Amino acid sequence: MQIRDLRLRWFRNYDERVFHFDSPSVLLVGQNGSGKTNVLEALSVLAVGKSFRSGVQIRDLVHWQKPDSLPTSVEGSIQTRDGLKQVRFQIENGRRSFFVNDNRQKSLSDFYGVVRVVDFSPDDLFLIKGPPADRRDAFDRIFTMTIPLYGLSLTNYEKALQERNALLREVKHHPISERELNAQLSQWESILINEGLKLAAIRREELTKLSPLFSKFYAHLADHAGEQAALNYETIFIDQSGNIISELAAEKLFAESRLGDRSAVRTAIGIHRDDYEFLLDVGQGLRSAKGNASQGQTRSLVLALKFAFIEYIREKTKEDPVLLLDDIESELDEKRKKALFELVEALDTQLFLTHPELSEIGKNSIKTDPGNSQKGLQLIEL
Repeated sequence: MQIRDLRLRWFRNYDERVFHFDSPSVLLVGQNGSGKTNVLEALSVLAVGKSFRSGVQIRDLVHWQKPDSLPTSVEGSIQTRDGLKQVRFQIENGRRSFFVNDNRQKSLSDFYGVVRVVDFSPDDLFLIKGPPADRRDAFDRIFTMTIPLYGLSLTNYEKALQERNALLREVKHHPISERELNAQLSQWESILINEGLKLAAIRREELTKLSPLFSKFYAHLADHAGEQAALNYETIFIDQSGNIISELAAEKLFAESRLGDRSAVRTAIGIHRDDYEFLLDVGQGLRSAKGNASQGQTRSLVLALKFAFIEYIREKTKEDPVLLLDDIESELDEKRKKALFELVEALDTQLFLTHPELSEIGKNSIKTDPGNSQKGLQLIEL
């Protein structure tokens, strides 16, 4: 997969800008505030319809001086194994829409997977010790790009969750009968259970494929020989024996949670509370990395996860994703920079990097061929 060009209209700090990419390695150079990360963010939006930045809302992507009559859009020409495709993400009147070859997609699930990217930014270093929502989002993005029904189930689940929470807020101020309340709660819980069980099963199954890849890459990046790492998935929808629970068992869990949910005015259980645990073994058995990983180990764990994502996508789709690296060299020591670019060199994937300037390790490690732009490093100054 290769991105040939990118057109931005009223996106972030760009009123209109067109980029042409004629190389498998693209370096975006510019000082802070020049819009380097915004370009990578736009490429990410083409893949999953939202930013890779934590906490960013749709409205945040819109240029603050955009005329009311014009939409915000991100459009790219994508070379895939099935041919060249035109993909467009658009925001108009606060609503998202998606187009492939100028055909508006009826649902997000029809759009997901046309473009596949794996991104790494300094914010990712908080994945290990940060909130579960960030870890869920990281894995959801990958599963959405590779499993057609995953994105649809996740969208259905999130809509039902919003409706159930809205109902809890409404009845707090405008009470209704217990019978009516339970009937309405059951309506949304039915969707949460149906879609939640499907999502939990996919997450569990796919992690059995991701964890060995993650372990392999961590061994390459580790501080010391012999260190091992693994991934674990935690959800209320899996019992102590490791089996997905039944619909009846899930219904009972939600029914038992209703009283507390009414008091807290939120849904306390479900796959929106799931977590992914990073496990680390430095000679004393696997333990949670959250409270035990050093700064260097944390960086290696996150890098290993990203490279595991790349290989997972390749194995799943038989096509290489695009790799987005945002200002990573400022966060990595020399050893990890060298290991990182050794892995990048071994990949057959398009690479986008941002930085005020590229280190000598990066310059020497990325494939360059001055006589052939298809193998060289393309420099774009912003």
